[in-house]
Formats: sequence, C-alpha cells, structure tokens
Amino acid sequence: PDVNIYSYHINSTVNSRYAITVITSRVKNQLPESKEVHFQVKIPKNAFISQFRMTIEGKTYDGVVKEKEEAQQQYSRAVSRGESAGMVSSVGTTLEEFKTSVTVAASSKVTFELTYEELLTRRHGKYQLLIHIQPMQPVADFKMDVSIYESSKISILEVKDGSNKKPDYVTDTQSDKVVWVDFYPPRTQQTRCCGENGLNLDLIITYDVERPKSAGEIKVSDSFFVHYFAPSDIHRIPKNVVFVIDRSGSMSGRKIIQTRLALLKIIADLAEVDHFGLIPFNDQVEVWKPELVKATWSNKISATSFVKQILNAGCKTVLIFDPVPFIMYCESNPTRIQANVKRAIGGRFPFYCLGFGFDVDFDFLEKMALENNGLARRIYEDVDIEQQLVGFYDEVAIPLLTNLQLRYVGATNLTQTEFTRYYSGSEIVVAGQLSDSPGTLQAQTTGTSNKNQLTYRDSVSTRRSSEFYLADTYIKRLWAFLTVKQLLMKEKTLEGQEKEAVRKKALDLSLRFKFVTPLTSLVVVKPRKEDTQVAQKAKEKDSPAEGQSAETLDSSGTPTPFIRPIPPPPVTQENVNIPILLSSSVRFLVSSAGQPKPLCFDLPGHSNYRLLLDPLSGYSMNGELVQDGFQKIVLHFKDDHYLKLSSENVRYYDGRNDLTFLWGEEAEEFDTDSVTLIIRNNEMDVTMGTMRVVFHRHEKDGRVFLWPSVKLQPKANAEGILGKASFGYEELPGSEIRIRSERVKATWSTTTDYRRSSAPVLGCWLVPYQSVLQGELSGFTVSQLSSPAWVTMDRTFGITLLGLLLVCAAAAPTKQGGDVEIYSFHINSTVTSRYAVTVITSRVKNRLTESQEVHFQVKIPKNAFISKFRMTMEGKTYDGVVKKKEEAQQQYSQAVSRGESAGIVSSVGRTLEEFKTSVTVAAASKVTFELTYEELLTRRLGKYQLLINAQPMQPVADFKIDVSINEGPDISLLEVKGGLNTNELANAVTTTRSNNKAWVNFYPTVEQQRKCGGCAESGLNGDLIISYDVERVNPGGELQVSNGFFVHYFSPMDVQRIPKNVVFIIDRSGSMHGRKMHQTRLAMLKILGDLSPDDNFGLITFDGNVDVWKHELLQASQRNLEQAKDFVKKIEDRGATDINAAVLKGVQMINRHPREGSASILILLTDGDPTSGETNIERIQASVKKAIGGKFPLYCLGFGFDVNFDFLEKMALENNGLARRIYEDSDADLQLQGFYEEVATPLLTDVELNYIGAGNLTQTSFSHYYNGSEIVVAGQITDNSLENFKTEVIAISKNSKVKYQDSMSVKDLIGVTAEHEVLQRLWAYLTVKQRLEKEVTLKGEEKEAAKKEALELSLKYNFVTPLTSMVVTKPQAGETQVAHKPKEGEQPPRTAGRFLALPLPPPG
Repeated sequence: PDVNIYSYHINSTVNSRYAITVITSRVKNQLPESKEVHFQVKIPKNAFISQFRMTIEGKTYDGVVKEKEEAQQQYSRAVSRGESAGMVSSVGTTLEEFKTSVTVAASSKVTFELTYEELLTRRHGKYQLLIHIQPMQPVADFKMDVSIYESSKISILEVKDGSNKKPDYVTDTQSDKVVWVDFYPPRTQQTRCCGENGLNLDLIITYDVERPKSAGEIKVSDSFFVHYFAPSDIHRIPKNVVFVIDRSGSMSGRKIIQTRLALLKIIADLAEVDHFGLIPFNDQVEVWKPELVKATWSNKISATSFVKQILNAGCKTVLIFDPVPFIMYCESNPTRIQANVKRAIGGRFPFYCLGFGFDVDFDFLEKMALENNGLARRIYEDVDIEQQLVGFYDEVAIPLLTNLQLRYVGATNLTQTEFTRYYSGSEIVVAGQLSDSPGTLQAQTTGTSNKNQLTYRDSVSTRRSSEFYLADTYIKRLWAFLTVKQLLMKEKTLEGQEKEAVRKKALDLSLRFKFVTPLTSLVVVKPRKEDTQVAQKAKEKDSPAEGQSAETLDSSGTPTPFIRPIPPPPVTQENVNIPILLSSSVRFLVSSAGQPKPLCFDLPGHSNYRLLLDPLSGYSMNGELVQDGFQKIVLHFKDDHYLKLSSENVRYYDGRNDLTFLWGEEAEEFDTDSVTLIIRNNEMDVTMGTMRVVFHRHEKDGRVFLWPSVKLQPKANAEGILGKASFGYEELPGSEIRIRSERVKATWSTTTDYRRSSAPVLGCWLVPYQSVLQGELSGFTVSQLSSPAWVTMDRTFGITLLGLLLVCAAAAPTKQGGDVEIYSFHINSTVTSRYAVTVITSRVKNRLTESQEVHFQVKIPKNAFISKFRMTMEGKTYDGVVKKKEEAQQQYSQAVSRGESAGIVSSVGRTLEEFKTSVTVAAASKVTFELTYEELLTRRLGKYQLLINAQPMQPVADFKIDVSINEGPDISLLEVKGGLNTNELANAVTTTRSNNKAWVNFYPTVEQQRKCGGCAESGLNGDLIISYDVERVNPGGELQVSNGFFVHYFSPMDVQRIPKNVVFIIDRSGSMHGRKMHQTRLAMLKILGDLSPDDNFGLITFDGNVDVWKHELLQASQRNLEQAKDFVKKIEDRGATDINAAVLKGVQMINRHPREGSASILILLTDGDPTSGETNIERIQASVKKAIGGKFPLYCLGFGFDVNFDFLEKMALENNGLARRIYEDSDADLQLQGFYEEVATPLLTDVELNYIGAGNLTQTSFSHYYNGSEIVVAGQITDNSLENFKTEVIAISKNSKVKYQDSMSVKDLIGVTAEHEVLQRLWAYLTVKQRLEKEVTLKGEEKEAAKKEALELSLKYNFVTPLTSMVVTKPQAGETQVAHKPKEGEQPPRTAGRFLALPLPPPG
C-alpha cells in the first residue's frame, strides 16, 4: 500500500475501575512524494480524550485543550480551509470517532498517539471495558495489552468480541487482584477474520471484584480518596413501577412491536411482591387499571393480554396531572411540562425517560429525568430494541436501598453524596479531596432497606497507600472525571447564576485536567503551514509506545507515561510459605486455563534448555538459562532460517543474507518467506510459520537478560519447556493441587513475570517442575543451542549489516498463497442493443487437508444492478434472493451481530462498487461463485463504454474475458483501452468486428498475468475499457421491438449547434483552499478557451458574499475571454458559503437577457454546505426551483465528500439537471473539463417524444439534447392490434421547431434483438433508475407511489437497488449475508485508478 501502518499498539490500564487507554499508530509514507496520512479511531462515548500528539520528522505536535469559545476562531479557520474540524462524532450506540490527518513527506514516518480516560460503570454486576480495534489495514506489529489492577480479588473475567465469542489469539492471565489481557493476532489472522482491510471488531473485557466489606472499598492517595459502595448482603425492596408507553403514530412498525415484546418479558420478570401499572398514550391517555396492582400470576396474565393489544395511532401529546385531583389538561410546552412533572413528583421517587431514536427531543427528556433523580437513555432503532429496553429495566429491577446519604469526616470537594436508589448489580462511587488535617478518613453511609434504617461505617488511614501498583495520581484524575461528569448533568437542571457557576466549575476542571468535554475543544496545530484542527466532544443527540501502560501527571497536570512494578500480594502466615530459593534457580510462570492463579515452577540455571519444538513445521527454540533469565536464545525454522538473540544484539540469517541488529534501534519490520521480525526498543517480535514469540530484554541490578513470551503456537501443545499453551488444574483442600490425575503439594509464592515488559510481581502456586513438564529435566536439556551445521555457519560468517532492514525487506521474495487455488476465472459480457449483462464465474479449490474459508471479491460498475448471485459446492447450489430492504433487515442484523460481512456491496473509487462474500469449503473440495450484473450503457462524447474490472487475486491458468456486442445498426467504432490493454498484454487481447456485431477476447497466460504493468504475484489487477459507437442512418432514431416491449434510441447528427448562455457559479469559500481552488482555476481557463464566439457567458464567485465578474452576460469574444481569464486567475479562497444568493444571482443574470435561438445552462461548483445567508436547504431548493421555473437546467458539481451531495442532487433534479461528484484527485481539473464537454454543445431544447399505441413509458420529456449523447425511451406496446408503430419527436432547434416522425412495421421489428427478454429488462432497468431519481424530488403520496413502483420492479426483475437487498444463505449452519446497494454519498476509499469514466447528464 502507499501508506504502511507498520505498528499499531493499544495499551489500556485499569486502576481501580479508572481506565486510561493509549492508542499509538506508526505510519510510513512509502511513495516517492508527499501524501496525506490519516488517523481514525473509535472510542467509548463515556470517555474523555486527554491527550493527542503527532510526531513527525523528530518533532512532536501536542493537542491543546481550550475553552470551546476561545478555540472558535481556530475552529472556523480550519473549517474555511476545508480541514477536518469537529473530529469527534457519534458512531452507533457506544462509540465516538476521532480522526485527523497530516501530510507526510516522501518515505517519511509519523506517529499518532491518542489517550482517553473513563470510569468504568458497574451494570448487571460487572464492569465493562470496550476497546474498538480498526487500524484500517493488516499490521505486522499489532498488539493490544490490557492491565487491570484492583485492591480486591477479581472474581469474574470474560473476554469477548461483538459476536459474544472469545477471539482467537486472545490470552488472559489472572493473579488474585491483577489481570492481563493480550491480543496479538498475526497478519494472516487479521485478514482471515475481517477481510483485506484488517481488523474491525470490538473487544469487550468484563470483570467484577469480591466485596469482603459491606461498607465498601476506600482508596486514598495523593490527598484524594475514592469510595466504592456496593453491598450485596441486603434483601430486595418491593417496588411500585408504572410504565408510561408512547403509542403515537411515530411508534409504528418495529418500534411498537419490540416495545410490546420487551414489556411482555419485563412483566414476566416482576416479583410477586411488586406492584405495577400500565399507561399507553397518544393524544389520549389510557390506563390498564386505575390503581397499581400486585404482580400476581393472574394480574400478569391480564397485563400481558393488554400489552399485546397496544397499537400505534394518532398524534402525540403529554398529559400532565394538575394539582387539582383527577383533572388533566393537554400541554405541549416543554418547559411547562418539566415544571409540572417536577412539582407532581416532588422528589419522592425517580423518573426514568427512554427516548426512541434520533427524532425524539432528547434534551427535553434528559432534563426532565435529571430534575427527578432519574436519567434519560436513548434507545437506538436497531434489531435489538427489545434487548435495550429489557437491559435498562434489568438495571433498575431490584432496588436494595433508598434515600442513601454518604458522609465523610476529613474530606471536602466531594462528588455527589445523596442517591435516591441503590440497585442490585450497580455501584455508588464518591470521590473527594482530603482535608489538611492528618489521621484518618471516616465514612458513614445510611440508607433505608425494607423500612429499616441501615448504617455502614468505615475509616482508613490517610497516609500514602502502599497498595498502589501505578502512579498515585489516578485517584485525582478519577475525582476530576467524575466531578466534571456530574456537574455537566447538574448544569442541565439549573438556570441563571447557578447554572453559570456549575458550568464554570466544570470548565475549570476540564481545562486543568485537559479533558475534551462538551465545554472544551482540542486544538491541534499541524506541521504543514501551521494548519489547525479542532476536536470537540460529540453531543449524545447527534446521529450516528511499549511501556506506556499507565499515566501520571507532571506539575502541569499533563499525563506522562509511567510504570511501577506491582508489589507481591499480601502475605498471611496461614496460607503462604515463601521458599528459600537457591541462587542458581530461575522461576517460570504457566498461565492456567479457567483459574485466577497461575502455576510456577523452578529450574536450575546455567543450563541449555529446549524451549519450543514443533517437528511438523521445522521450528525449534533453545535457550541458555543464567541467573535471572536467558543469556542467549537460538531459533531454527525450516532449512534456511537461523535467529540468534543475545543481550547485546540479534543476528538473523535467511539462507542468503546474514544480518545483525542492535537493541534500541528504531522500530522496523522485516518480512520474508513466512518469517516476520519486528524490532522495537527492548523487544523483538518474531513470527516463524505458526509460531509467534515476543522476546523482552530486561535489566536487573546491572545484569541484562532475555525472556521469551509465546504469543502464538499450534493449537496442539508443542514440545519443550514453553510448549504448554495453557495449563489446567484443580485446587484441593490443604494446599494441594490436582494436575491431570496427580495430587501435588503446592506452596503459595511470588515471582516476577518477565513475559511482560513491565515485569510485574505475581502470586502463584509453586509446584515441582515434573508435574508441569510431565517429565525429567534430561528430556528438556540440549548439549548446544545450535545444530552442528549452524555452529559452523555461526563461526564462518562475519558480515555485520546494520541499518539495512528496509533494503532487505524490499528484496525479499513475495509470499504466495497456495492454500486456495482459483483454477478458473471467466468473465462473460453480452451487450445487446446497449444493454449489457455480465457474468463473473470463479471456480476455486481448497488444497488444504482441512476446511478453510474461501473468498470471492469482485468490482462492478456503480451504474449496474446485481441481478443474480449463486454458490455451488458439493453438487448443491445456493442462490441469493432479492428482497425488500426492510424485509431483509432481520437477516441483515443477525449477520452483523454474528460479525459476518453484511452490506457487502460498497463504493470503490469513482466508477466501481465492490461485491464480496466468503464460504467455508471442506478439505480438497471446490466451490463455484457466479455473479451477474446488468447495466444500460450510456453514450458520452459520442461513445458507449463497457468497463470490466479483473482482479482474481492470483494468477489463474484458465482465465478469460469474452465480450460480445450485438447491435441493430452497424458498429462504426471499436476501441479497447484500460490498464489491461498494455504492451505486455497486447497479444492477449483480440477484437473481431462484422457489421453490427463485435467480439473482444482477453486470454492472458499465467506468465503475462504476473508481469503486466500493475500486476504482480497476486495476478491481474486492472480494467478493460471497451468503447464503441454505431451508425446513425435514420435521423428519427433507432427502434427495437421484442416480446411486447420497445426501446427508442434518439441521437440525430444533422443538427446545428445552438448558441448557449452559460453562467458558472464558483465557490471560493475557505474550504476550497489549496489544490481544489488551483484545479478549479485551471479547469475554468480551459473551459473559457473552448467557448464559441456565439456563446454568452457569465462568472459568479461566492463565499459569504456574492461577486459577479460582469453584471450582464457577455459574448465570448476574444477580448472578453482574456478579461475573464484574468478574473479567474485572481479567484482566492476565503469566507463562508452562501449558495442560495449565488444561485439566485445566476438565475437573475440569465433571466435578464433572454435570447431567441439559444440554450441556457447554469453550472454550480461547490464543496460544502450552505453556511451563510439562507442555510435551510429546503428553502434554498424551493427558492431556486421557483426562480428557474423549468426554463433551463441547473447542473451541480460537488467537490469531494464533505459536500451535502443529497442537497445538490435534489436541487439539480428539480431543475432538469443532475449532480456530479468531483473527486479530490490530481485530475480534478480534467473531471471538471470532462463534464463541461458533455454539455458544451446543445443541439435541441424542449424535446418531447410521443408514441402511439404504447404505455408504461420511461421519461419522454427532456430540456436539452447535447452533441455526443443519446436520449433513450422504453415502454410497452399496449395495442395488440397495432401493425405500424409510430414515433414522433418534437423539439426546438437553433432557429425553429423541428419534428421527427417515423412509422415502422411491428412484424418487421419483432426479433431484431438477439435475446428475447433483453428489451423487457432494459425497460425495467431504465424505469427503476428514473423512478429512483424522481422520488428524490417528490413528497407525500407522489413520492411513495414512485418508490412503490421502483420497488415492485426491482423485486420482479431481481435487481439489487437502493430499495432492495440480496440475501445470501450460505451452506454452513444457514449463515446469512446481505448485499445492499450503496448510496453515492457514501465515501469510498481512495484507489490508484486514473480511468476517467464520468456519467453523462441525461438530456434534460
């Protein structure tokens, strides 16, 4: 790739529930020119970003947290320059996205580092740490390390992904109060699990701690304390609960269905001691029972029947109980509603508000809930609505205490200390600052339980705690985090000076501790020209390096990396017996599956040991053990790989090169022939075949030694001391352990875990080595570390090569994947009367002796509709079924929840979409994939173009592309171009032409597939572009009739061009700065040079102001053109974006000077949203439509992906034009010129096409017909008695109205097409395309009617359109994938393609 993410580390440290996560991405620009490099990560919504930095060319650029208003000026400048501002945005239910970018010089590197902090909340009896992993490409040096340190013993630990499974290559180690979770997937696994873009998953670590004291857990450090209160030895309190359920019309469909399902589950879970009520409402309020009733079995059955009858209907109102008994009145003012509810509740019980979707006024609900001691929760409109509702109820289902008050003697600046409820499975957290007086902190908690007043007391010394594993300042940051969170919630309930005081306190703390909160922004000054980016905390209602394991604060409060080894667990005489170790012994740790305590054993030092041996792969690792660890370690792999590590250096020989690396070198990667070496500061990460080991270099008392940490090995245990992947045991009474069937005496002891760079001290069960190794030492010792042959090599080779890592990596042979053989890959495209049906067939064999996943991935034109997909394996065929998108939603969501590839059609570059799927194939078995897509070829600049992309992912012996073209008229032009028609492949392409038929064949050899330009060991990768045109002998056009359908192609040639009136409206706002503005000027200079002397033109530039070059349209004379070019050269970017005023000014200029015999065109170029003047897009669209009045077309060109393309598209379509996206590439000026050339020569205006005896017609009215284009109309012949089919075309030419009439015998036309159903499918294709465009411009019933027609045709003809989905049920366990048609507005990844294939605006 152009950009190589060579290292991606996630390090998360949880210290007593407070998590600090650091994401570090190291990236290299591999191009010989500067390139923009992106950093994009997702973080939990509950977290605060506290640090961001970029290091490039030895210089570090730190983000600075500022008050949002103070940052506004820098923020606005960033926006005006088109930079990424407001970079934190909501993503789904739990995540926010942070993104930035920087320009990196050729062959240079950049390091991004983002830190965020969060307090883990206890829900359902567990804490949950969510880490999203998506580096955007496979990364050789990928690792995720999580460390959890708690004061109490960890009682539960679970590690899962989003599909509720534990991912491969995740290891967890638990030792009493400490847990480590590591995720070191190799590059192959990153692609195997998640596709060619690498990892994309959530890792969810769930845990809980033991609670020996009912009074809670208090931690004190650095003048701050935190108190965790979560007693469990309390009887539940019976509850009175009323469910108030919205049943208004907006709750229709899935919302009301899943609400009913959730209520049924909740009612069933009510305890018999509970009382409950049900109130559904729309503009009328209904109660199930006028009083609360006991949750008896009969009452729950009655309530269940009532819930099942709740239907959505009517509008929404809120009924408020007036203080006068039994009187109710309608109220719609949110402020008065909030006041009435607060007055009615009177603080006696909490009020929880659940807001459905993003149409709800969440601020209103949140304030109303917070004012009444509750909270608001958004329920996301997804398939798991029912689970979200039930999940929330489960959090509050079991109240244990009410009216809690927590009091502290010796503390101040406390967070919230009063709580109305404490629920089972939750936790109350209070933090504060210790007062100056020394001694003890006294805590007292009171609450009510079943009418009984309970009091809990505790006291702790305020002297510095010795239990802390990491820097003590984390409690201070926890206090600040919790204080800011609570102040921000409190501020929503206040008014006036109280509100401002709370806001100021939250702001001061946010700035002091560098938290990015809703009150602050993170300002990032980038290296290039002092560019600025501003990251802001997203609002909830918005729609959708090693060793740095923890952080401490310097004097300014800035997080700085710090680690302190953890102390041994507390020792008690009853259960611990630390043995006296001989100085010659070294202790090893073994992770224990399913056990919180690891095993350990001692081995004599000063010996050579076999550490790992896997004879099947030819892998061995031996080490020389000395006093603390290993002095030397030697690895052999296959016949020609040798790696020797010592405390001084690392030496590697690959059969050709002998290399030596020094510890401490800059992180680099070496990759060759199943071997990957990654050198870091004091680490070396080595992957050889299926073995991955990280070697740590430690220093202790001046002695330096090595220690290996096995991260990946075959599932079956390998031989050697480190060969046990995991070890299970059972604890027995009396300090005994059962290992397998053997009872072993064990001693609780401690050791240092050198498998981690931080070298923490762990508790472990010390057992004899024989019970773990299952043998005597003689079976694990070796006489020498290397075999005799390698010893000889070791003595004779003396070449030391330092700093040549990249050179060798570049020269290394490329790895070829032979596990999957694509033995046949055929593309067959048949074009009949411009309508192309293309079938891609891939036949694949699994050559392994075990099952494996086989992928099918192809690119198709964006303009095409997929109409068929099937997989055939073991004699059985699995066909994709096209369904209504809503109907397919359940299968789609289930696929997502299982982590499968859903939505598998995605945009790729300007002209292509990508289809991908996969299936598990049995050992030595085969699978055939077949994909069919259809498209109507559009005539642009006098040619039709068929684009075929070929990228089978490996050389294929049986590869061929066959294209056949069958037209009515003779073919006048045939060209074959594209990346696959190069000099190397010239003799692989053959073309044949005969009258109205043409054939193109492409049959490259395997050798050619490897050596062509842009091709490599992975085979072909490029486009074949076939362009052609036909003779046009009849000015009235070409008619084709078949099976009761017709198509009419109208493109007369013998017409004089019409002089045009064209106004160019050019966005010059700040976001157009740089290359966009430069390329716009270049394009405009070329376009002005191409204007004809009889054309009139005008230029309008706009930002927040609108400027005209001349107030009137001027003739395109040489003098005027030169003046216009001078004006264009001086256009500079600045200011905001007033699209409305600019477009209306252009309309006014054209309307002011109507000219007979001319055609008027308005062209708008912009790259952003309206930000000045009129900014309401609907009012802009309405005013533009009214001003133009259908008199001429408006074409909208949207620059890049920050533009509101939907807005431009609707505005263009409403005015007989179209919208085109201009891609931000080096050829943007050519794209602009290419579009203009398509509309540069109008030949006819006001074109009307009429057909006698036909119905169900596609579009028949077009405002303009341009030279080089073609008007296509299709329909059904409804008059069965018709002998002659008559056509009439009426239009306005340069100086007069023209009429084209034609009459042809139906019998003569029948059978002209080669395929019986082609015209019918062409008609359906064109109808669906046009109805989808029309639907954009309509409202109400008309919109629904157009959408309904498009949907019915899509389903009837099996087209995958924006209204349908293709559901693919795969062989294994009915697994499902769903393919959706992507929307043009979805940003595709950049591609290296440079083939200009711009859609032509349809005439009109």
